[in-house]
Amino acid sequence: MSKTFKAPGILNPTSGFCAGCGHGIINRILAENLEEMEVEKKQSSQ
Repeated sequence: MSKTFKAPGILNPTSGFCAGCGHGIINRILAENLEEMEVEKKQSSQ
């Protein structure tokens, strides 16, 4: 069975960073953590 990875919903799919610079990885990790903390839901309810 292969694992499938999905980009976090709050991450803009067109980041504009090159594949080798590492910024895309940092953005993905940050977005995953923000989703886990439910920051987007908290912001929209205020």
